[in-house]
Amino acid sequence: MTRARGTLARSVLTVPLIASGLVLTLMAGVAWASWSATSAPGGHGNATATAVDRGATPTAVATGSAITVSWAATTLSSGDPVSGYLVNRYDAATLTLHAVAAGCAGLISVLSCTENGLADGRWVYSVTPVIGTHWTGAVSPMSTAVTIDTTPPSAGSISYLDGYQPGQSVTVTVTTGTDTGSGIATRQLQRSVAAMTSGVCGTFSGFTATGPDSPTSPFVDTSVALGSCYTYRYVVTDQAGNQTIATSTSLAKIDPFAGGPPLGGAASFSILAGTGVVNTLATTVSGDLGVSPSSSIVGFPPGIVSGSTHAGDATAAAAQADLVLAYNNAAARAPDVEISGDQNGITFTPGVYHSTAAFALTGTMTLDAGGDPNAMFIFQVGAALNTAAASHVLLVNGAQAAHVFWQVLGAAGTGATSTFAGTIMAAGAITVGAGTQLIGRALSYGTITLADNAVRFTTATGPVIAIDNGPTFETKDTMPTVTGTTNAATGALVTVVVAGQRLTSSVQSDGTWSVTTATLTAGPRDVTATVRDAAGNAATASQILIIEVNPDPVLLGSAATYSVLAGTNVVGVGTSSLSGDLGVSPGTSVVGITSAMVGGTIRAGGPLAAQAQTDLMLAYNDVATRTPSSEFSGDQGGKTYHEGIHHTAAAFALTGTLTLDAQGDPNATFIIQVGAALNTTALSQVALVNGAQASHVYWAVLGAAGTGATSTFAGTIMATDAITLGAGTQLTGQALAHGTTVTLTSNTITTN
Repeated sequence: MTRARGTLARSVLTVPLIASGLVLTLMAGVAWASWSATSAPGGHGNATATAVDRGATPTAVATGSAITVSWAATTLSSGDPVSGYLVNRYDAATLTLHAVAAGCAGLISVLSCTENGLADGRWVYSVTPVIGTHWTGAVSPMSTAVTIDTTPPSAGSISYLDGYQPGQSVTVTVTTGTDTGSGIATRQLQRSVAAMTSGVCGTFSGFTATGPDSPTSPFVDTSVALGSCYTYRYVVTDQAGNQTIATSTSLAKIDPFAGGPPLGGAASFSILAGTGVVNTLATTVSGDLGVSPSSSIVGFPPGIVSGSTHAGDATAAAAQADLVLAYNNAAARAPDVEISGDQNGITFTPGVYHSTAAFALTGTMTLDAGGDPNAMFIFQVGAALNTAAASHVLLVNGAQAAHVFWQVLGAAGTGATSTFAGTIMAAGAITVGAGTQLIGRALSYGTITLADNAVRFTTATGPVIAIDNGPTFETKDTMPTVTGTTNAATGALVTVVVAGQRLTSSVQSDGTWSVTTATLTAGPRDVTATVRDAAGNAATASQILIIEVNPDPVLLGSAATYSVLAGTNVVGVGTSSLSGDLGVSPGTSVVGITSAMVGGTIRAGGPLAAQAQTDLMLAYNDVATRTPSSEFSGDQGGKTYHEGIHHTAAAFALTGTLTLDAQGDPNATFIIQVGAALNTTALSQVALVNGAQASHVYWAVLGAAGTGATSTFAGTIMATDAITLGAGTQLTGQALAHGTTVTLTSNTITTN
């Protein structure tokens, strides 16, 4: 820009000088100009102009919560510098202008500035050259978007088996973290290692990466060394360098022969068989019961399973695979002592005991832990295992049944009314004698036979659990909260299965628990709640949760005005009274009914009756094909229905009173789907209570419908066959038959 005597300045794009006047014209473009006029006495004016280049595209770089913006210099066409620059910041998505922080506010005379303490977001910048105090050049193009992200990613999770691992590897399960700011840069599994001496982990090293970036879960770390301990963490880093670290308190110990044989998925099973489970009498099982590859389970009930039952499913199959690993682990251990003969009266200290021949026990054998609750007892039996009636395996001085294992290369059997402790892993069948108490597990590749046994993981009995509101509970809430109580420890996990939804809750300090379901459809829904103590003993409670949903309205169309509608003919005996219309189509026969008996219009044939028949079938098909909310059968005398769709595949029978209870809702709708004929006896009744309306009651009958003499009936009967109202029957509703006859005998039909 140039200045001269008598300068006038204005920001413009072009400056043409016309004659002796000074005229400024604003035109589109990117160059800006200034002009100056100089005059002398007796002389003519002259002018000069100079252009201002557009601001250069800035570069923005984020560091933490700060952004540094830099740009190239802008000059006038004369080469002179501009006075400075204005910096603007915009939301990258909406281009909304935001006030810049102090470091970039006002006129910037250098070619960069830094904003500090910015909020998380994606930002773009522009710079505008400034000349003097009032002139500005053209705004620069926007910078590339830059992200401020000071929020760490959401936490992932990590888990792996605590203690001795099943083999020379560690299986680590992770869930990935997410980041809505700058996005995830890396997901890395890291581990720390320590030497293990006599089962005790030494000092751990620093964490180092193991496995690939973003490892697939579960990740199996096979690069572990025998005699070492490992701990793992999962580090999620976003593009801005923020990190979230998921950790676990578990310590993975690598020594396949330390600790007990690794049961894996078989640990939750009290009973696990390969070819079948057979029970008689009132056996109680505190853990899970399963069989695989067979699915045969007999005798439950009367047997009671407190845990879950898995008949030939994937869970049982996985448990059987883990049983093989545990069995082989126990069999491969070097024995400390060889034993033989009857073990009556023998006391065993912790160790591995081996018998080439069958194992026999006729009295009491004692397992003495010497005060060590972690003491391990492993018995390798090279043939069958047999104990006599009333024999006992006695645990003393801290010995735990969970740390006793019987690896049996053959069948295993206990005598009647005996007590046995430990996990039996048998290649052959297992027979638990009548009345025997097993503190442990019976796991077999073959068949397991039970008879009036108690099978628990511990000597102490397991927890108890209850679901509030009793064995059957009705609710109109389609997302109900299921609550209950238990004596399990505070924090124990309660698993609730509702109509296939698997929900979990923790036991509160007062023993309560609760879960809220996702949306449930109408009808009865099975609810099962299970809690386990630390040893694995389970307790289960069940409930039938009935979800009541008011059905959508039924549209009768033009059939809504008819008290009686038939397909072939209407036959009347005696004097009947109809409050609405009477119609027949495609037939035209109306016998025994006069217009004086009909409050509406008689339509014998004709297009209006035909249309009513068409609308009737549309309504029938709608009602008959809706999904029922309950199933019923047999005589419905003495029963009560709430709103909903109630279905029977057989004929409908009523010998007494059926009550339709609206529970105070006058819009409650009752749909009864009948898969055959409908019949009521003399003096029977359909009673409407608590606001129930006959106009909201529909009977879809796949067959004929008939009422007994002097009965009362409510609702719209839609039948595919004939309708016969018994002598003196009072119907609050409609009798609509498709394709056949309606017979009346001194009836009163009132449309509600």
